[in-house]
Amino acid sequence: MRALSSAALGAVLVVAGCTDPVQRRLSEGGPEESGDDPAILVGGPSKPSPTPPSPAPTLSCPAPAAPAASCDATTFTARPPPLGLYLLLDRSGSMNEPTSSGLRKWDALEGALTDFLEAPPVTELSMAAQFFPNQAPLCEPSSYESPAVNLGPVKSAASSIKWAIQSTTPEGPTPTGPALQGAIEQARRWARQQPKVSFAIVLATDGLPSSCAPLTSPALEALAAEASTASKDPPIPTFVLGILGVNDLGSGALSTLDAIARGGGTGKATRLSPDEDLPTQLAAALQKVTAARVACSFDLPSAVAKEADLGLLNVVLDGSCGRIEIPYKSGPCEGDGWRYDVDPEQGFPRAVELCSNSCERYRAGDKASLEFGCKTLGWPPG
Repeated sequence: MRALSSAALGAVLVVAGCTDPVQRRLSEGGPEESGDDPAILVGGPSKPSPTPPSPAPTLSCPAPAAPAASCDATTFTARPPPLGLYLLLDRSGSMNEPTSSGLRKWDALEGALTDFLEAPPVTELSMAAQFFPNQAPLCEPSSYESPAVNLGPVKSAASSIKWAIQSTTPEGPTPTGPALQGAIEQARRWARQQPKVSFAIVLATDGLPSSCAPLTSPALEALAAEASTASKDPPIPTFVLGILGVNDLGSGALSTLDAIARGGGTGKATRLSPDEDLPTQLAAALQKVTAARVACSFDLPSAVAKEADLGLLNVVLDGSCGRIEIPYKSGPCEGDGWRYDVDPEQGFPRAVELCSNSCERYRAGDKASLEFGCKTLGWPPG
C-alpha cells in the first residue's frame, strides 16, 4: 500500500526512483477544503451545500491494472487553473412576475444565489456581478463593463453580491446584446491581467432580448462565439440560465438562449421553470456550471519538467472506484485515461489532461494524483 500525502488541494507530482514505497500519493483535486489564501481561486468540488450537487456520473469501473513498482518520492504541489465567474443578471421588469410559489422571479434568484454563495461547490472561487438593464446609455456595451460588484474571492464577494441583489429593483427592457458584449470585454480584461485564471460568464435571464441590438439569434450567437473561440486569447465561454415559463417557450426565447450558449461554447441553455421550485433549480444550475469549469488538467512543475522522463509518469484517481491507476492515451482521449497537453513527439508538455470518463469522475469528487518514477501505464505511445 502506498502512503498517502496530506495535500489538501490540487495535484501533487512525485519524483522518484523505483525502490522503496515512500510517499507515492500526490494530489487531491476533489472534494476537500483548502486554506483561505485569496490568491488561489479554485480547487475541486467542496463540502455539500444546502442544494445537492448533480449526482455522480453513472460510469462502470475499469478493470484493475497491475500495480506499478513501489517508488521513493519527492513531492511537488500543482493545482488546477483557478476559476472566476462573472454573473450577468437580468433585472428587467419581467423579473417581477410571480412563480408558482408566489415568489417573484427576482426573489427566487436572490434565494438561489444566497444558497450558492454560502456553500459554493468549489473550495475557492472568484466572482463578480453585473445587472442589466443598467444606467443610461442603455444600449452601450460600455455601460455594462464595470461590475456592480467587483471581482473577488467568493468568501469576501458573497455579502456584496447578496446586498446588491436585495438593493436592486427589477424594471425596464432586456438589453441582452450590449450587456453580454460589455461583460465579455470586462472578463477578457481580467483574464489578460490574471492569465492563470479560467474566466467564464454566467448569463441568467427570463426572456427574449429587447430594445437594443443585436436582437436576432444569429447575431447573438456570433457575439458569444467571437469571445469563446479557442483562437482568442483568452477565450471567454458563456453559460446561459433561462428562467422560462410555458409562454416564454412559445415566444422562441429558448431557441435564442440556446444560440447564445452554443456560440458561447457551452452547448445549450439550461431551462429553469418558474412553475417548479425555482430557487432549488437555480442553485443546482449554478453548481453544475461551476463544476463544469473545474479544469481536468494539472500543470507539470517546471522543476520536474526539466528532468522528467515522460514515460515515468502515472495518473491515479481515488474515490468512486477505489484507487485506480488510469492509462496514458496516445489517441482519442475517451473513457478512463489521460494524455499530455502536447504530443511528446511534437514537443515537451506543460500539463496532464484527464480523458472524458476520468474527468467526470474527478468533477464528481474523485481525488487525482500524479506519480513520477515508475513506467507509465500504456507507454510507449502508439
